[in-house]
Parts: sequence; C-alpha cells; structure tokens
Amino acid sequence: MNNRFLLGAFILSTILLFAQLSQSIGSSSYNTTGAVTAGGGNASSTNYISLVYVLESGGNATSSSFETTVGQFHSSSQNTAPDTQQVVLNTTGNTNRTSDDLDCWARATDPEDSTLEAYVDWWNGTTLKFSYYYTGISEGVLTKLSTLAYGNTSKGEVWNCSVFFSDGTKNESDWNNASLTILNTPPDQIVLSAPESGNTTTNRTPAFSWVEGTDDDSDSLTYYLNLTCGYLGGGTDCSDDNHLTLVQNGNCSAGFCNFTIPYELKYFGDDNYYYNWSVRAYDQEDYGTWSSTRNITINTNVAITLYNDTVQFGAILLGQSNDTTDDSPEPFRIRNDGNCFVDVNLSSSDLMWDTHPEPSSYYMYKVDNVTGEENSLNWSSPNTTSSWSPVPDVNGSAMSFFNYSDATDEAEIDLYIEPPSGEPAGVKTSTLLFTAGYHSEYQ
Repeated sequence: MNNRFLLGAFILSTILLFAQLSQSIGSSSYNTTGAVTAGGGNASSTNYISLVYVLESGGNATSSSFETTVGQFHSSSQNTAPDTQQVVLNTTGNTNRTSDDLDCWARATDPEDSTLEAYVDWWNGTTLKFSYYYTGISEGVLTKLSTLAYGNTSKGEVWNCSVFFSDGTKNESDWNNASLTILNTPPDQIVLSAPESGNTTTNRTPAFSWVEGTDDDSDSLTYYLNLTCGYLGGGTDCSDDNHLTLVQNGNCSAGFCNFTIPYELKYFGDDNYYYNWSVRAYDQEDYGTWSSTRNITINTNVAITLYNDTVQFGAILLGQSNDTTDDSPEPFRIRNDGNCFVDVNLSSSDLMWDTHPEPSSYYMYKVDNVTGEENSLNWSSPNTTSSWSPVPDVNGSAMSFFNYSDATDEAEIDLYIEPPSGEPAGVKTSTLLFTAGYHSEYQ
C-alpha cells in the first residue's frame, strides 16, 4: 500500500515548514504536526513569493524500499523601478531665445504602475537653480513636466533639465538630461512717430522720428531708416534715390529717436513722386522686423529774391551810354531761395524811352556770375542770356537751371542804356519783372 502525503505552504517573505512524523507511516499510531508558517503580505501583492513542497513516500521510512520524491516549484513577481525613455527640452516659440519659456518633457515606462512620480532639477551651467516634484504622471506618455519662465534666462546660458522617475517604492538609479543654449532675441518692432503717413513738405532733408526700441537682452541698439522712392502714373523709375541709412543710438533721448537725413531727396510730388519710409532696430547680432510703412511727399518751393533791386544810372547825355558791368552802378542781384532749380524770365512793365519802343538795342541786359558762385547757372543753355540782349516787353528767358544750393544760388543781371537820338530830356524809369518757374532736375 502506498501512502501519499502532500504538504504545502504559501508565504510572503519567510517560510518555516515543520513536519513531525511519529511512528511509521503505516502504523496506526502515525500522526503529523502540520506546517507552521510565518510571513506577511497577501497573495495579490507584487512582492508575493510562493513555494510548494511535495513529499511522496512509500513503505516504511526505515525499510529498504522507502523512497522519497521532493519537488520544489518556485515562482515570483518582483517590483521594478521606472525607466526613463525620453527627455526633451524646448522653448515655447521653438527659437531657444530669451523671450521664450523653457518646457521640459519626459516619458518613462513601468510594467507594474500606470502613474508615476517625477523629480525635476533645473541647472544653469553647473549651478542647480530649481528643484520640483510632480505626481500623477501617466506611464508611457511624453508629458510636459515643468516650465521655466523666460525671465530666468539670459542669452548665452546653457540650461539643463534633469529628470528621474519613481513608482513610490522604487526610484530610477540615475538622472536623465536634456540641455539647450539660450540664443539672442532680436529687438522688438519699431513704432513710428513722425511724420504721419501722407505728409507733404518742401524740406528736401526732412526729419524722422520713432519710439526708441526695446530689446529683451538689454542690448545697445542702432537703427536702419529705409527710404524708397515711388511714382504714380506718368512717372519713371526713381529707385536711384532709395536710401538705407544707419542711425546711431546717440540720436535717441527721452524715449524717442530723431534723425534728419544728411542728403537731399531728389524727386518731387510735382512730378508724381513720393517716398515710403520705415525703420528697424539692430542689436549687433540680429535685426528686428521692419516697422509699418509711411509715405511722405516732397513738393517744390519756387522762391527768388531780388536783393539788389534798384539800379540808378544818374544823368546821361545824348550820344553816351552806361552799363553795370563795372559795378558802377551795381547790377541787380538775384538769389534762388527755393528748394529746386528754376528758370527765370524777364519782362519790362513800361517803356524806358519816349522815342523808341522796347525791345531795342538802347535798353539791354545780360546775366553774369556773382564772384564765388560761378556755378549757379547752366551757361551752356540757350535760355541763359549771357550776352547783351534787348530787354523784352513780355516774358523772355533770362536764366535756365538756376541753382538753389546755398553755395551756388546767386546771379546778377547787368543793364545797358543808351539814350536814342532825339530823346527829350527828363527822368526815365522802367520796372522789370522777374518770374521764376520750377525746372525739373530730372526731366
């Protein structure tokens, strides 16, 4: 007869098996003392360990036929620490600039736990700046763990986000890292101040104003003023007068930058031209975006002044003549006080002589240089009267392309008189009228 005996014990951490056999198994006095176990936990715990012992015996334990078979079946399910698979550090604008927040993302896996805990350290170079702890992080999901506000960063700094995960019982054995370098942030867009769009002026070197620029990195700024010439129907290309001008920060004070261009704009609204202008800032690394665009129109200002406006010859006898070429008397002096080249016409409003109507060789004029301002006129033009010609009674061309620049904006008009034969004695007068008109410099 085979007797079979099965004894098993299931415990958490400690197993004590004690079986006491008295007499032989086949004896009527055979008895057992059952297994004594000690341990903790329950069978659903992830730390649960099971051990199974099977004892099979046949015959008397002292007999030669006694045989035993002992089998051990051991299975275990142990808790493992989370494992970080991915750490990503980027910025809200994806530019790595000082104007962006820094976002730290991470993903960890854990076969036993669906939610995890995370520890995050922020390092600036080799200096630990901030430490944070987060709970309820989904296992296996790339999650934004922590955000560092942009006010904490400066360009050139290297920031590191260091992460490890825990399941509440076991922690990862090391930190996982991602880093980036903070880049320069370009200056902010400039806000224009004056002149307003649609402004018209006769000033060929106008002043421009804009609000002083700002920069997240507190860099010193310079500016670029962009002027581009445009034309309406009937005009021709004027891009030769486009200008991109560097403006130093020294032109800025009290929150505004003011700049008067050091060159004259060439083209006038009288010829259907205008100028667009805009400004952008530069921080010596990057350019800001261009401001909005405004337009300005330069109109002509035709203005001449006859500043020696009276010529008195005194008494002249029949058969004599006189002129102003020797500055006795002095000739007329004329100055171009406008902002453009002009043509000047001349006419006589009344007769000089009683016996001889104008125009005649007895009353003549010519145009001459003022010493030191020899380039005031276009002397090659047939419309510039450089030799003696009769004073016209209606508009006659006297000067062409009369310059407006301060250094060369003056000319003189010499007069010649000779009393005609038979002219009665008396005071003779004549009033001359000078009329100026715009002469397009680029027509």
